[in-house]
Amino acid sequence: MSTYYAENELKNPLDGFGIWHIHGSTKYKRSIRLGLEHYLNAVSRVRGALGKKSEGFFKSDSLNLKWDPLSTWLNIFFNKKLIIFGIGLAENETFLRWLLLTKYKYIKYLDSRIKLGIYICCKPKEGNKQIIGKHFFLENVGFEIKYINDYKELYN
Repeated sequence: MSTYYAENELKNPLDGFGIWHIHGSTKYKRSIRLGLEHYLNAVSRVRGALGKKSEGFFKSDSLNLKWDPLSTWLNIFFNKKLIIFGIGLAENETFLRWLLLTKYKYIKYLDSRIKLGIYICCKPKEGNKQIIGKHFFLENVGFEIKYINDYKELYN
């Protein structure tokens, strides 16, 4: 959860720009998270770092953690508005779906008017129930869906 690319080392991910790899990096093969067991272990680790709602999130100093969640992309994930594109968010991505639901609960606890972010994707083909269900999920956890014709439009 701490693999990223940046111009400088980031002590706090909120202090600069970095590209974070939430599923790991091929450069560090042991960092790759693909299966259900990997996702369940990740949920367990993150849940321990989050603490109780009444205490606030990321009370890692009071826990006996072997990692600092504030030095990872989780700090960005929970404390910044997100722009997501290029992630399929398939049904088997249980960790990411759990994180989105947890962030939604966290944001609702702070202020129910805050939007979690924007999900950018290509317009779905008519009748594609799988995409429609995904968008329903995202809208209900506070994301605005922005449709584009194709990803070239986004990069241009």
